[in-house]
Amino acid sequence: MLGFAFKENCPDVRNTKVADLVASLEAQEATVDVFDPWIAKTEADLPVALVDDPAPGRYDAVVVAVAHEVFRALGVERIRAFGKPPCCGQDGEARQRSVVFDVKHLLPAGEADGRL
Repeated sequence: MLGFAFKENCPDVRNTKVADLVASLEAQEATVDVFDPWIAKTEADLPVALVDDPAPGRYDAVVVAVAHEVFRALGVERIRAFGKPPCCGQDGEARQRSVVFDVKHLLPAGEADGRL
């Protein structure tokens, strides 16, 4: 999950709807890492644990949940690199192993696998 703050470029987590999204995913037995460089890991009363840096090539899905400028600066290729790399199918064709879902329309149209 990229972003947890209530709004972009701000450390305020009061009333963030990302908490609901994380809870919904976890209720479906998903393991969710949350990365938000605007929020101190020591922030009191956070309902999630934050990671310092998302690991490249690790995730089945990457959700851009807050439109922080730092995520825009990463660009689609570096955001997509957090997901598992493509692998080959039996026919030798590359198969995508992860998806990028852009809740806030931060990425250019057509660059995410899904948008809200």
